[in-house]
Amino acid sequence: MPATGRTRLRLNMSDGSQVLSKLRYHVFVCVDAGSFCGCEANGSGDFLVALRKQLVKRRLMPYVKTTLMNCNQPGAHGPVVVVHPHGVWYDGLKAEDVAAFIETQLIGGQPLTSRLMHSEPQTGHSAY
Repeated sequence: MPATGRTRLRLNMSDGSQVLSKLRYHVFVCVDAGSFCGCEANGSGDFLVALRKQLVKRRLMPYVKTTLMNCNQPGAHGPVVVVHPHGVWYDGLKAEDVAAFIETQLIGGQPLTSRLMHSEPQTGHSAY
């Protein structure tokens, strides 16, 4: 192969497989700052920071991926949080709920029933 002055990145697919084999949950947190859902105004940033700090502290980051999203849920109390692979929707989780959320949902595998979204989530369309 001729030298081009560029370093070529080689990916070891077994490394990716090891990471994915550890991943158990993907947690989406709405951080929409608009007036549509109110998630940012109701503390989604505080919840996300507290969640990530506790995941690091408890050494759970390899098992839980967190992603920012816009929920498109009119009238939500916020913040809206969705946990996959089970598709559990929460509305109103606060920073002070993080310990219970981790223990119940992420470690115990059961929904934190006191914060579940009570209305059917609106999916498959954009609210904008």
